[in-house]
Amino acid sequence: MRIQDIVAFRQHAVRLTAELLDHCFRDDPEELHTLPRTPPEAAATRLSPSPFFPRIEKGSFLYSIKLLTGTGQGVILEAKDFFMPGPDHRELQCIPMPQDSDYITRTRGFDKNPLSVKDFVWVLSLRPTHKTLNRWDRDTVLGRARIPRSSALDSGYPYFFRVYEFVPVTPPLAHEAGSESCWR
Repeated sequence: MRIQDIVAFRQHAVRLTAELLDHCFRDDPEELHTLPRTPPEAAATRLSPSPFFPRIEKGSFLYSIKLLTGTGQGVILEAKDFFMPGPDHRELQCIPMPQDSDYITRTRGFDKNPLSVKDFVWVLSLRPTHKTLNRWDRDTVLGRARIPRSSALDSGYPYFFRVYEFVPVTPPLAHEAGSESCWR
């Protein structure tokens, strides 16, 4: 992960926040709901998405799975680097990845069966949560989302953003990594 990616991802979040607070954000839910479901065998995952997916123009950021939610639901992700949320963007520390997230292959959702806590996910872009979109006083939602969470399991505060586009990370096989050790 490069510092340029962190800066680009934070700038993406700042632009999105400004659009939301100015009430000029335009979502594209119709396009998203017409995407086909991601097949369970989907495996377009990489250790670093940028070289393999040229349509990625803004930076990507690495998150890890902290909580697998109920059946049919998504997961909660936590930033893997302090520089992403920093002291000024705590709303980026933990974000939900719901089943309507867009897989990089232009399909919707993901199979939770192979996922486990501590697996990695490249987050490519964000969208506001439904709670954020449904509130007129988005400043309040943002302020509450920036309150430090005691852990990723802390559901006492709303999430301001959710994952929009993502790529799960596939660890290299031992023979590809050049060692006999387990990657996880």
